[in-house]
Amino acid sequence: VPTALQQFTTPCLPPTNLLSSAETDADNSFEVSLIWNQPHENEGFEIVIMLGDSTVTALESLDPEVILNSDLRFNQEYRFQVRSVCGTPSAPFYSEFSEGTFTIDEFIPEALKLYPNPTTGRATMEVPVSQVDLNLGYQLVDHLGKTLSTGVISRNNFEIDLTQLSPGIYHLVLSRPEKNTTLKVVKY
Repeated sequence: VPTALQQFTTPCLPPTNLLSSAETDADNSFEVSLIWNQPHENEGFEIVIMLGDSTVTALESLDPEVILNSDLRFNQEYRFQVRSVCGTPSAPFYSEFSEGTFTIDEFIPEALKLYPNPTTGRATMEVPVSQVDLNLGYQLVDHLGKTLSTGVISRNNFEIDLTQLSPGIYHLVLSRPEKNTTLKVVKY
């Protein structure tokens, strides 16, 4: 049986090549896959999902992969941390955390297009002609929920100007008849 000193001098390497993917279906159900490479034999992994500085969930996995499909919100950037658990179940020790991010985008019908996204300043919102007559209202909102501008989309190709805004993630909220739709706009 190794001593505690021997256990801690054995390398416990953090996971590598963290990847995430988020798939959203037309009914807005979703599945997030988090995968990574296992650097060596270990006892498993600890995974922490965070929104800002707050922990949303913490879980464990024996395999270098987890699937999430609940308790998360659309259009939020989540951070996930994964670390290796080494040693033995009765005397575990841990690697440093490896980090990655993911976002679950709300399902947007193909008919709505926003490009280029990311943008350096201006983006074009392409709306089906059938919806232009509905005078769709919009709000441009920052990451804190502050409304930066509002208006009505009155033509098929509508331009949104972000040139005066700082780089970051913004949300374009469209007031649609069936429900509001939120599109993420990234300015760099």
